[in-house]
Amino acid sequence: MGADHPATATSLNNLAELYRAQGNYGAALPLYERALAINEQALGADHPATAQSLNNLAVNQYYLGDLHAAERLMSRALQIRKVRLGPDHHDTQSSLQSLAAIQQRLAGASSQPPSDPADDLAPLLAAIAAIAASEEEQRPAVEQALAQMEQQGRMLRAPVERIWAGERDRDALVAGLDEQDTALVERILALIDKAQKKPNAPFAWLRNLFRQ
Repeated sequence: MGADHPATATSLNNLAELYRAQGNYGAALPLYERALAINEQALGADHPATAQSLNNLAVNQYYLGDLHAAERLMSRALQIRKVRLGPDHHDTQSSLQSLAAIQQRLAGASSQPPSDPADDLAPLLAAIAAIAASEEEQRPAVEQALAQMEQQGRMLRAPVERIWAGERDRDALVAGLDEQDTALVERILALIDKAQKKPNAPFAWLRNLFRQ
């Protein structure tokens, strides 16, 4: 499709999401920036996909500690969403709440990180669950992410590979894992179970968590 196609921007964004899920905000930064540049050029400065890229980059800048850049980017995302989606749309409200958190932090008040549709690991967990349903597109990137997480002491790779092989026994999968990794495995199993109860489009809602 080419280096400047919106689908390329989506892949850049998804890889950036995996890096951000690992806490590797520096590696995510140029990918988010490139995705934004592609969307601005290919779709326009006021397109909802451009707003999504602005939102994602703003959150990453927040975690990097560049609050002024985060405020500028989130303000742009919010303005686009107000105009294109309306003030009551959930994406508009998400950007509004995130901007308030950024501005509160800039003012020196204690603040939680900007709100996100899911927690930091949600895109990775959604991708793992989708691969379990034979959606293989993201598998190389997910395997790389799991290997890097293992180096950081997060022992998810082995149970995830067993899940991909078809194992669903919760107790067997979490044997030997710490509390945090156990909770992540349980969440993956819950995502798979929820998707299996939607026979018409079992992983469409999961893909929406892992998107541009």
